[in-house]
Amino acid sequence: MAVIKANAYGHGLIAVARALDAADAFAVARVEEGLALREAGIKTAIVLLEGVLDAEQLKAAAAANFELVVHSPEQIELLLAAPSGVRFKVWLKLDSGMNRLGFKGEAFRSAHAH
Repeated sequence: MAVIKANAYGHGLIAVARALDAADAFAVARVEEGLALREAGIKTAIVLLEGVLDAEQLKAAAAANFELVVHSPEQIELLLAAPSGVRFKVWLKLDSGMNRLGFKGEAFRSAHAH
């Protein structure tokens, strides 16, 4: 997986994605970055590192076939409220001690149970 968030760290999101076309997947931070790749014709799997933040983003992610990183209870609730038949590949984020995003300890086990 090639991480190309933040405009491929200043190198150009689409240009870098095309240069790395052998990658199995691309990771971007936000829905908008993933949509820019899709609009440029990139068909490779795309993982949204921040996941989605509201129902509108969830709908856009479903239409673009994005994979989602889930790091908060609110994101689980969004997924549970998704229309019947809408499915995602989900990456559940564990906070391993950096205290940024993700579930800790028992909260991770509970999130995984959903």
